[in-house]
Amino acid sequence: MKAIVVPMSHWDREWYDTFEQFRYALVKMVDELLDVLDNDPAYTTFLLDGQTVILEDYLQIRPENEERIRSLVKAGRLQVGPWYVQPDEFLVSGEALIRNLLIGRRMAESFGAVERQGYVPDSFGHIAQMPQILHGFGIHTFYFMRGLGEDVEETKAEFWWQGLDGTRVLAHYLSESYTNAAIATGDPDTFALNHPAVVSYRNLYELLERLGRRATAGVVLLLNGGDHLRIQPELPAYLRALNERMPDVEFVQGTLTQFEQLVRSAAPELKTVAGELHYGRYHPILQDVLSTRMYLKQRNEAVQALLEGQAERLAAAVFALGGPNLSHALRHAWRTLLKNHAHDSICGCSTDEIHREMMTRFANAEQVANAVVIDALRSLAGAATVEPGEIGVVVWNPSAFRRSGLVTVEVAPYEEVPLGERRFGWSGHPVDLTEYDLIGPDGSSIPFDLGQPHLVCEDALYRRKTFDRVPVTFWASELSPMTARLYRLVRKPIRHTAVPTVHFHPQVENNRWLVRAAEDGTVSLLDKPSGRWYHGLLGMVDEGDAGDEYTYSPPARQTVVRGLTGVQVARQGEHTLVVQGTLWVPRAVTTDRTGRTDEVVAVPVTHTLTLLPDSRWVACRTTVDNRAFDHRLRVCFPTGLRATHSIAETAFGVIRHPVMTEKKEGWREPPLGTKAQRRFVTVEAEGAGLAVLNRGLPEYELTPGGDLLITLLRCVGHLSRADLRTRFAHAGPGFETPDAQCIGVHHFEFALVPYTGTWQDVDLPGLAEAYTVPLTGVSVHGATPWRPARLPESLVSVTGATLSAFKVSEAGDAVIVRVYNGLDRQKEAGVAFGFPVANVELVTLAEDEPSPASTDEAGSVRLALRPFEVATLRVTPKW
Repeated sequence: MKAIVVPMSHWDREWYDTFEQFRYALVKMVDELLDVLDNDPAYTTFLLDGQTVILEDYLQIRPENEERIRSLVKAGRLQVGPWYVQPDEFLVSGEALIRNLLIGRRMAESFGAVERQGYVPDSFGHIAQMPQILHGFGIHTFYFMRGLGEDVEETKAEFWWQGLDGTRVLAHYLSESYTNAAIATGDPDTFALNHPAVVSYRNLYELLERLGRRATAGVVLLLNGGDHLRIQPELPAYLRALNERMPDVEFVQGTLTQFEQLVRSAAPELKTVAGELHYGRYHPILQDVLSTRMYLKQRNEAVQALLEGQAERLAAAVFALGGPNLSHALRHAWRTLLKNHAHDSICGCSTDEIHREMMTRFANAEQVANAVVIDALRSLAGAATVEPGEIGVVVWNPSAFRRSGLVTVEVAPYEEVPLGERRFGWSGHPVDLTEYDLIGPDGSSIPFDLGQPHLVCEDALYRRKTFDRVPVTFWASELSPMTARLYRLVRKPIRHTAVPTVHFHPQVENNRWLVRAAEDGTVSLLDKPSGRWYHGLLGMVDEGDAGDEYTYSPPARQTVVRGLTGVQVARQGEHTLVVQGTLWVPRAVTTDRTGRTDEVVAVPVTHTLTLLPDSRWVACRTTVDNRAFDHRLRVCFPTGLRATHSIAETAFGVIRHPVMTEKKEGWREPPLGTKAQRRFVTVEAEGAGLAVLNRGLPEYELTPGGDLLITLLRCVGHLSRADLRTRFAHAGPGFETPDAQCIGVHHFEFALVPYTGTWQDVDLPGLAEAYTVPLTGVSVHGATPWRPARLPESLVSVTGATLSAFKVSEAGDAVIVRVYNGLDRQKEAGVAFGFPVANVELVTLAEDEPSPASTDEAGSVRLALRPFEVATLRVTPKW
């Protein structure tokens, strides 16, 4: 037997200590590591946890050591990358994972080399498309601890892991954890570890027997390290001693790459495991972090959508039309956001102070993205021609398909604002926008609503100008794919119109659906084409939670509260219903945590439902003023459909989750009814379906009776506890975390889509984008440093696939267009360009290895995509 011993330290940037506290320890650890590597040739290698952010954090304190690190990386003694941070995979987008690897690779290569090993030792489960993502970066292996549901004795430690599209990588299951050789010695009898929550063995013989029994190639992997551990400088001496005492085993200090080469050279017959790894058979996956501190998930989803769906696409549009490259700012915004994607961060399972700091990072990334959006929009708006006395409003469709939708534009209510002009002392005189008509691109008059004016200060480079902006909201119809269109505010003649009398009914409707409020606070929804009613929607379900930030744990004497009291229904205009009521829930769990208190508190709930005439969904905004502790609050959608599976979006595809009907005995974390989703989940049967789109609500459950429950809040008061009914032992330190109780007002946004046929027939991925990435715009004022000569009818349009990314290339000399087949059957896709193109190539996710792209006579790219396949195009504009 051969044992590859890889020294490492798993480095959570923040967890039970803050980032700066951990960084103080990081500097001491890396200082010692560099000294040992420089002074002891026998200490040959060290794995820097697969994430390059460690170098960034360290060198901000110790910049004088940059060349030492670069020398060690080039020599192959320090392995860095491929990740920027070790991410959670279920709580971030597929594009965020790609940006993580792009930035990690770029940084690692700047030091001399990137470790092309898919090392993800401690993330809480793994998405089904990770094999395809890794393969797109030239990474063909995967190392993990959590998530396996297969029989490890049958599967063995190595197996082929297959993604949704059929891509395979060589997986190595860290059955005895990523800290299996954390406390090495030169004596096999004292080489022992006792960590009941992860791994325990009495001596090295026992450990090697377990690992050897599962090895497929006669080689085992020992990881000499653990969470925030300093190195063991004596390791080479220990290995020499072990080689003398255990002649049947060859101990080699080495790398993951060496381990991969040994396994592949043995060419063992391996089993194939397909789909996501989100099971707790051998190690807990801590699945309930999906709903811990839901406010983090909501903020992350909002900033991701802003970066991916708006800022990157607008920056690429400007670049494709010959304008400046704004991507340097976006790379900074991504690095800021990605620091929040580390698994202990985005999962919400750290101390309160850490998550407060995360909110600042979210805000910082959002500010940069918004600055790029405004800058790019103003540049594109510069191509519009506005007559004197008019106020131009340019609306941008960020999607690669034709769209209609509600848009809100912050309009400067002035006929002239000298933005982009070096002018001092300007003082504008606002106009009354109620005296204006809004004229669409086709010359028709469009109704609009005005919000409250607010003061802004803009144009810093041309002498600041302080003025009002007013939100103007209207319905923009039939906007071409990925382009901007001009609307005009034109002064209208004074005329008087009669105000129609509206008789109140507790319902709203359009040509597709009717929504009616009930006295118990729920609503009914009629799908007019099919005649099917869905009753009891938006029912509130509240349960006690005696768990912690990692795990939901119902008290032994559970109390479930359903329904609102004191319900009031109001109508706002023609299209909006407001349903208000109170949920009376126990104040907390009892002192002994076995039940819920007799004392109850009022939790006010407001549902605001909007159904516009041309809308493709029923929008709902639910506001909850949480005043209770230790509970889980969910909203229920009884579908009435006897489905055996739910269908939920995952990165670059969908996952079918069976309804849980049986318990698994002997699992470290038994399977739960709750599952992960990205932007939608749907239930369908009997030729009908009900989908729920969401903005940052990643946890749901489908019951055997057809009730779909979406988690809104999970409120707990400890980072970890050891007295849970649903988990063995602690998952972290037992600190109190009062902020995780989520006391206060919260807003949740989701939308309902009843349909006939299947989810593929109604293009749920396209609806999810339209719901989460809104139309946007800007008013036309002043001059810009650059503007296009004209705006094309459409910059990019996609048929037969879903656009995932439109961005400036990492090299800064082209634009990247990424699409994927979101369906479970092969599709023919087309990508057409509305700007002059010099060259189009197919590239990997890493934007390298170019190959010719097939085009038709019109210059459109034609793609034959396997089910759930991702394809990336590198498009060089012709300027």
